[in-house]
Amino acid sequence: SSTPVHVLLYQAFGWEMPEFIHMPLLRNKDKSKISKRKNPTSLVWYREQGFLPEALRNFLALMGWSLGEDREVFSLEEMIENFSWDRVKTSGPVFDLQKLEWLNGEYVRAMSPEELVQRILEQPYTRRVDQPVEELLEITVLIQERIKRLGEFDEMTNFFFEREPYEPADLVPRKQEPEFAAEALSAAYGLLKDLGDWSAEAIEP
Repeated sequence: SSTPVHVLLYQAFGWEMPEFIHMPLLRNKDKSKISKRKNPTSLVWYREQGFLPEALRNFLALMGWSLGEDREVFSLEEMIENFSWDRVKTSGPVFDLQKLEWLNGEYVRAMSPEELVQRILEQPYTRRVDQPVEELLEITVLIQERIKRLGEFDEMTNFFFEREPYEPADLVPRKQEPEFAAEALSAAYGLLKDLGDWSAEAIEP
């Protein structure tokens, strides 16, 4: 422990002695001491992955302290108001990346769609900065219940913006002729092209 050295330094300089608190060590899921060789430790990495600062702060607070209630999502104001040293954990907490993703998802779903779009556009990795905000808003509403990290946005929505290459032969059912596929697709296009409601109930006959 380096505490005795710190005590001697304060005494030597005649400074007012602070209270020293030893926090528990963070541990990996296998209970080993956490290290940068096993886990990403750069804040840049967490930002690039799309973790929200408020979610990461909430998660780190849970690593060594608890609010004392049966919930895990709380604001910075609640942390400050309710913090006490007697609630600091003495056992080594586990840094669980999956739990961080879950917690981040809770913050994502608590946002309004408008705020979520804005946060996505603020991230350095997004490729959709040139898309109309109204279009992004319509798409965001569709994925907000499933997305956990802002970095997942591009992957989950690529098919809205990029046409996947395909071979015309892939559109022909087995044991059918290309003419049959062309007629079926033409008929489907005629039925769907002017349809405003694309819900399953409206599309199904």
